[in-house]
This record gives sequence, C-alpha cells and structure tokens, in this order.
Amino acid sequence: MQRSPLQIVAVDILVRAHKANTCDGWASIPQERTAASRVARSRVGPVITHLTGGLGTATLHFPVRVIKDSDIVRNGDLNSQLRKLLPAEEWDMIRAMNLLFRAEEVQDSKVAEEAYELCSPILFGRPQSAQDRDVIKLIISMLSMPGNIGADLDVLSSHALANARIVCWDHWKLATGEIDRKRPRSARRAIGIYCSEYKTAIVAKMIFGSIRICFRCHKPFIAERPNHNCCSAVCREAHRLARWRRRKKAEAQQQKKATEMTSRKKGTYNIRRIRGAQ
Repeated sequence: MQRSPLQIVAVDILVRAHKANTCDGWASIPQERTAASRVARSRVGPVITHLTGGLGTATLHFPVRVIKDSDIVRNGDLNSQLRKLLPAEEWDMIRAMNLLFRAEEVQDSKVAEEAYELCSPILFGRPQSAQDRDVIKLIISMLSMPGNIGADLDVLSSHALANARIVCWDHWKLATGEIDRKRPRSARRAIGIYCSEYKTAIVAKMIFGSIRICFRCHKPFIAERPNHNCCSAVCREAHRLARWRRRKKAEAQQQKKATEMTSRKKGTYNIRRIRGAQ
C-alpha cells in the first residue's frame, strides 16, 4: 500500500486566532500529560473514542492564523497594535537580533556595535556604577570586532524563540473551498511554527522571513532582494558615508598611536645617550 507523505507546503508563522472570522486553520498542539488529565474523563465522538490519558486527550486543537510580513510592518514601521503589546526593551532586543544577523553576514562592525547597544540592558544587564558601564562598553567593542560579530546570537535566538513550537496544521479556508474539497488531505496539511505570543511571532518572522531592520534608521522594512540592508536609498548612502568616516577615524587613531610609540622610543634612546655622555 502506497503511503501519502506529509507535504510541507511552507513553514508558516502561526498565532492563536481569538475570532472565528480571522481563523486560517486548525493546529494540533500536544499538551503536557498533567494538563491532559484535567480534560473530561472520556469523550465519545462520531468517529473515535478518546479515553483518559490517551493521545487524543493530550492533544488540543486551536484555531490559528498565519502572520504575514504586512501584518508586522505597516506604514514603514512596526504595526501600532503590536507595539502596544510589546515593551520597549523587548522591541529593542528584536531589532538588535535582526541587525546582528545581517551584520554577521556582511561583517559590519558599526551595525554590530549599535545592535549590542540596543540589547545591552537585556544581554548584559543595567550598569550600577561607572565601572560597570566601562566594562560593558569594552565588551561591546570586543564583540563588534570583525570575527567576533554574532557570538551571542545563539543565546539571543534561544531566549527569543523559547515559546515557539513546531506543529502540524490544516488549511481551514482551503479545505472548505469549493475547489479545494477535491484535494487530498495531505495537500491541505502543512508545517508551522506556533507562537504563543506576538513577540515570538515577530522574532520568528524576522529570522525566517523577509523583514529586516534598516542599518541607518533602525526601522523595520520588507526586503525585496537578499542584499537589501537599508529601507531607502537615502539611508543606504548615509550608512555608507558613516561607515567610511568610522573607518577613517579608526585609521587616524591607529596612526596616532603608532606615531606616539615611535616618538617614545626615540625619546628613550636620547635619554640614554645623554646619560652615557655624562
């Protein structure tokens, strides 16, 4: 007998739908055994009988909706409704993660430094003294060096995606359509990332989707090409100029240090000569 394989249509970002008219499908989400024991002792359905403690009672079906890029980015910024649900520090951490992913790919130290400064309160904590601020500043400068960029991305990603779960869900709207009723059930089945909160959904969408944070103005935008790192041509040229000035400043500082070291060596040799002459 030929088996029907599980068709992975796309890894969609899912959140729970609280209204029936916004439902895109149903997701089967396994629960803990202790939570499953609180379900009714037994439930007799038209097709199958679910007994206490069985797999049927340990799996709940939730209406879900698919989060699109346009649901997160509206009018050149984060959706105002989502901004109300997201604290400022968590939004800064999400932006910092997106910037670090792109800065690691292009090895941009300037973007990496700005990203670490955004997520500094969550990643390093709030400094209690001037010494703590100096230590955090030193750590940020070290992590922003080429080769060290993205060293903490595993910690940030694991923390941000802690509440995400891989689930299987059915396209409810496609299944009830007149044309899609003739399609087999395997064609209506897909793999999705279920997010219990919008913060996790935004993070997952920024990691697996096309939403990026502008290198210059730090606003979200939908990238049309893989090499898009700025939301507009103005921001792209401004970032290029700022990066050039940063590089020239670093080269000038290195040249100054080299000159000072050379002058110190010459001064030392002169003092020895004077002492020897005496």
